[in-house]
Amino acid sequence: MKKLFTLLFLSGVFAGCSADSGPVAGIWKHLPVANSAQKAVARTNYIFTEQALTEKTVFSALQDNTNGYKVVCCVEVVNLTPVDLKAVTSKYKGDPDFVEAMGSVKGARFVYEAQPVAKKDWSPELVTIAAIDANPDDLSPFSAPVISGKMAKRQIASNFDVGGKKVQLKNVRDKVKGTVTYQFTIDNRMVRLSEQEEPAE
Repeated sequence: MKKLFTLLFLSGVFAGCSADSGPVAGIWKHLPVANSAQKAVARTNYIFTEQALTEKTVFSALQDNTNGYKVVCCVEVVNLTPVDLKAVTSKYKGDPDFVEAMGSVKGARFVYEAQPVAKKDWSPELVTIAAIDANPDDLSPFSAPVISGKMAKRQIASNFDVGGKKVQLKNVRDKVKGTVTYQFTIDNRMVRLSEQEEPAE
C-alpha cells in the first residue's frame, strides 16, 4: 500500500458556497496512478458528494489536527457531469491501490472530476502536494473531507458557519476496520461519508 501523505503545515468564514440548499459536504481524493515499475503515470482528483452539483463549485479540504482543522485550499469542480466510477477504475485497473482507494468510499452518490484552483489561491499545503506530484517516484495519496466554499482562514474549529448554516465536522475512526467516517452536521442534517484509511508510515 502507498503511504498516506500527512501534511505538516498549519493552515472560518467562507467566501461563498454554491449549493442552493446550503454547503455541499464530500471527500476529496487526490490519487496517483502507478505503472508496474511503481512510477506515477497520472495524478487524479475526484470529489465524492452526497448531493448533485448544479454549478461550478469550489471546495475547501479540512484536515484534522489537535486544534480543529487545517484548511487546504482549494479544488474546484467545473464539469458537472458525474463520472462513472466503474469506468474510472476499469481505466486504471493496472493500479490495484488506486482501485481499492476509489472503491472504499461509502455514503457518496456522486463522483466528479476536480482540479486545483488558480495557483494564486493555493494554500501552503496545496503547494506541497504539487511539489510531491512533480516526483514520479513519490506515490503518496491525499484524502480529506471537504465542504463547498473558499475559506478565509487556514485554521478552523470543528464547529463553524457556512453561508448562514451551522456546520459541525467530526472524524470517527474505526481502528479494527481501518476506516474513517466524516460526520457532517449541517443545520441538524447529518451527512456521513466514509473511506478506508491508509496507515501513516
